[in-house]
Amino acid sequence: MVSNRHLCMNFDYFDMTCSAGARENSLYGPERMRRHFKRCADVGFSRIFFRVSAFGTVVYPSKVATPFERDFRVGCMWLKRNMDAFDPLAVAREEARAAGLKIYAWVTLFDSYMHWLDDGFFQRNPECYMLSRKQDLYFPLPCYAVEKTRAYRLREARELLDYGLDGIFYSVHSHSGTVAKVYPWDKLGPLSIGYNPPIVESYREEYGVDILKHEPEPEKLRGIHGEFFDLYLRSVREMISARKCELIGTSDSCKYWDYPPGHGYVEVGFDWPAWLKTNLVDQACMIRWGPGDDAIFKENADLSRLISWIWIHGGESQLPRVRKHVDFCREHGIGGITFHEAEVFEFSCPEYWRVAESFLR
Repeated sequence: MVSNRHLCMNFDYFDMTCSAGARENSLYGPERMRRHFKRCADVGFSRIFFRVSAFGTVVYPSKVATPFERDFRVGCMWLKRNMDAFDPLAVAREEARAAGLKIYAWVTLFDSYMHWLDDGFFQRNPECYMLSRKQDLYFPLPCYAVEKTRAYRLREARELLDYGLDGIFYSVHSHSGTVAKVYPWDKLGPLSIGYNPPIVESYREEYGVDILKHEPEPEKLRGIHGEFFDLYLRSVREMISARKCELIGTSDSCKYWDYPPGHGYVEVGFDWPAWLKTNLVDQACMIRWGPGDDAIFKENADLSRLISWIWIHGGESQLPRVRKHVDFCREHGIGGITFHEAEVFEFSCPEYWRVAESFLR
């Protein structure tokens, strides 16, 4: 096996508990984690990205964020039952370490709302969500241009690092598109949200244009959003470095993130080559690949610091595509792969264990 490649597992505890409950009528407790992490280690995985947050709730007894209290899936309270019995994050840390794996808190930075599950902080501080250009509604995506948002997320990061984890894995994966019945999508459009006062003022100072009255230039607007996001990353980087942990950030190969994907109601600049060059992050994870990726590979010689996110939902039907993607990463010298997600390995298609192992040959 090749020692300088990393196999990473996206371990979504929300989904693991629901699948165990729905399929087997059982809890997903310490023994199940132990078996799964041991299997990961035996195959050659080196990292667990343990999902701590989704839909505005977290799966550990946080004093900062909003712990999960009820399940949105009808008739399924399995996650709550697990959390009543033990601290999932503390157990995951111990079981991962026992298996010889590193464990990172997988935090979803833009996933803070779903019907009746939204983050209590944002409920109390709606001005921390993305504000529409018309200044008439807050869309439930956190705005990192707002200082209060950054301060809240920094408290969350500090609490997670106090668990003694190996680092933080920041993801842009979001379920906020589920609010379509509440927010009229047909009345929104490209670059229609993300006009909070700090963004508007920064654009005016830098380019002399009031973007509430005049159309912004997309690249300039996403750049300003990106500058504020980088400001947050620098605060986390300082904290992470002091504890000798690692920070991994996700982006798209195009160097910006748009939401909803392909529609771009907001675009946030994620200049991941600059993140790597300045060591703002230790590694960058590509969640979506797009046109021109070969050029990106040529521009960034240290591909060992890239991780490719591979979606495997769909079970066996996705095997040909996933095998091709794994071969692509191995041939191009990509430093790691993270599979989304563990639930498919354990409950749907165990053939993925062999596919993952092929990356290390």
